[in-house]
Amino acid sequence: MKLKKRLLALAAAAVLLLSGCGAEPVQDTGEEQVTLKWIFLGPGEQRDSQKVWDKFNEELAKYLPNTTVDFECISSTDYAEKWKLASASQENLDIVWHGWMIPYASEVKKGSYMELDELVDQYAPELKAEIPETIMDKSRVDGKLYSIPCMQQMVSYVTSLDFPIDLYEKYKDKINVEELTNFFSSKETMDKESWDKIEEYIKMLKDGGDLPRGVFGFANHVEKGYEWISNPYKVKAAGDDFTPVNLYRTPEYKTFVEVYADWFQKGYIRKDVLTAENVGTEDYDIKGGENYIVGQGYMPTQSEIDSKKAAGSTAYVKIPFDNSHYIPYAAAASNTAISINSKHPERAMQLIALMNTEKGKDLYNLLTFGIEGEHYTKVNDKEIQPIGYTSQPTSDSPYG
Repeated sequence: MKLKKRLLALAAAAVLLLSGCGAEPVQDTGEEQVTLKWIFLGPGEQRDSQKVWDKFNEELAKYLPNTTVDFECISSTDYAEKWKLASASQENLDIVWHGWMIPYASEVKKGSYMELDELVDQYAPELKAEIPETIMDKSRVDGKLYSIPCMQQMVSYVTSLDFPIDLYEKYKDKINVEELTNFFSSKETMDKESWDKIEEYIKMLKDGGDLPRGVFGFANHVEKGYEWISNPYKVKAAGDDFTPVNLYRTPEYKTFVEVYADWFQKGYIRKDVLTAENVGTEDYDIKGGENYIVGQGYMPTQSEIDSKKAAGSTAYVKIPFDNSHYIPYAAAASNTAISINSKHPERAMQLIALMNTEKGKDLYNLLTFGIEGEHYTKVNDKEIQPIGYTSQPTSDSPYG
């Protein structure tokens, strides 16, 4: 995991994303002492959450004097219901997370979120330099801005072919990552030739006696070349035809079903796949994934390999199925808004700007990863090792 501000990885579940260039460190916030209530999605309150939040407020005084934040981290299972209750009761909230589980336009039409154009112009003009207009426009409804989008478009969210590191090392002379990436990138959608290419490697493992648990996770690959609207409706990612199509009625989906049926008969897919319980990705020998990947693929670092092994898990080499770079729907998959019930929208806007620019990167990293030496250790200038978890933090993790 990367410590620097621009890590996309797993921090998106917590708060806003992205750093850039900012202004002078200390802002004039006047004499009034203000406490902002900020609710966001995450693993829920953890053992050291309050300790980190107290540290955050201590550091925040260096940037926004007379400002403290009352945080509430809400799990994904509870967020939609808690937001519904908070909105209905007109709870005094200031900064709120918005994401995929809550219909955005509906919340705006209900008057849940404050219009932000004037607040940005007056209190956070640096956001216009930081976030491209095309991305900011994703958060507009009827031409008006109601949230600040997270910047998930900085890397591509693509499907991939994932090899456990041990199997990759065994077969790496037969796995040409660059050639595979270029092959899949040449395909606009998943045709039969694409599935046959994957099968070459599945068969390679099976013939080598390394496929006792089968394959898993390729269902989403059928969406390659399509962009999400509202399931099952998609539009083609390339070209100017934005006519919605039902993915289940496309030639690509028919091919996928036929391929999976064939793989099942050949023994590539475990026979108990429909009834197996508590099965994780480590219970399969090769898998498809969805990842934020840049360029020609992803090789795990040695520290990731070691930490995964220590936790009884495995690191994966990830070969992307697309190497094109465009702004996908995920660019605004989650956002940060100011509640219509906020009593301090100006200060809230200043804090949102701070968390989205280079000026606030240390605060951002503190909120995301915790305190160095207690919740993570530095591997080098660009990599950290979390303490207490190896992938996504949970409510049982110390902090993250």
